[in-house]
Amino acid sequence: MRKICLIILMLLAFSSVGFAGRGNILSDKDFTDIESKVNFLILDAKVVPLDNGITITFESPIALSNIGRTYDSELYYTASYGAIAIHGVAMSIKNNSEQIKVIKWGESSISTGNYSGTPFLDGMKYKDAGNPSSTPDTLITPGQTITKTVYLPLVKFIPGAGWDNSGELLPRNGSVTFTFALKIQNADSTSQYVSLRTPPIGIPQPPQ
Repeated sequence: MRKICLIILMLLAFSSVGFAGRGNILSDKDFTDIESKVNFLILDAKVVPLDNGITITFESPIALSNIGRTYDSELYYTASYGAIAIHGVAMSIKNNSEQIKVIKWGESSISTGNYSGTPFLDGMKYKDAGNPSSTPDTLITPGQTITKTVYLPLVKFIPGAGWDNSGELLPRNGSVTFTFALKIQNADSTSQYVSLRTPPIGIPQPPQ
């Protein structure tokens, strides 16, 4: 009898380990609601004036779902079909100088965590993601402000499903930050690299 009780206790222990985190899987409604709350955690750090007359404003993070695999629901915001991830940021770039400026995106980088790659810009084809020679420049005239959505170039083709892009998973107890190394060229063809970082991205008031 004692042996049977011991076996039952062991099975219960293994069962609790095997299903740990299942209670953290969100309903589709809760998942969508949390995803809509993703924002910069330090709003005062959204505007970044550079020494060369360019001002960059981080307008909003791009929060989408990473799908097609299973994620740890204790570490990340997960639903039955995926997890919340930060795919990129929308930004505005203003040229306050009296010279034409050119953002050389193909010679620039976007980094987060252990990943670094060539920025993937809105308007580009999926097949060109991460290819510096296929990444267009952006010309900004004096006084002009342009807007760009810049993504991580984590793109792959899934047979039968089409193109899929991924982002940096948003941890439940943390945030995501992107670092940019931008090459900016002047009208006289001289250029410089500038490094800038987004404010941390997360849930301003994490759900309990």
